[in-house]
Amino acid sequence: MGSDNKKLIERVRDNVASRNAAIKEIYQDQKIKDSIYSFILQNGGTQDDAHDMFTHAIIAFVQQCYSPVFELKHQLGTYLYSIARYAWIKKRKKDSKNLVVELDHTHEDYEPSCEEKIIGNERLGLLRKGLTLLDDKCKEVMTMWASQLKMREIAIRMNYASEQVARKKKHHCLNKLKSILKDI
Repeated sequence: MGSDNKKLIERVRDNVASRNAAIKEIYQDQKIKDSIYSFILQNGGTQDDAHDMFTHAIIAFVQQCYSPVFELKHQLGTYLYSIARYAWIKKRKKDSKNLVVELDHTHEDYEPSCEEKIIGNERLGLLRKGLTLLDDKCKEVMTMWASQLKMREIAIRMNYASEQVARKKKHHCLNKLKSILKDI
């Protein structure tokens, strides 16, 4: 697997004709294509969305090949699937946020019922209580995350080595908070 990956990366880097031939081979790999299409279609996408994500993954791979330190440690299909999956999830989150914004603007007169207000206040109270039970670092990370700071910014503010470390810390703290809220 390793030498095949190295050869593929070398072919992409070599020259335009070699790169284009490698891209054509990847596009024609039905197993890779099927796995990406299957994921997108099972998660609310269309054939066009699946094609876009497949193409995006290939482009991202080719761009990475030009990084001198890039090394493909897994099978190409796994790597492309991961890129497509992450891009699709990101797109769906962005689309759902846009949908919420649109709904907010169309229903400005909406007034929640007394029950909705009470339930909302109870949930907010539980969340605040749960946050007080977290350690200071988790409180800080969760507050920054809730304020929609980017992981890179959280990593810088918290002196973490990378945004991946910040993402792991946020995930750990969120799971801790969920556990606390289950016990309350």
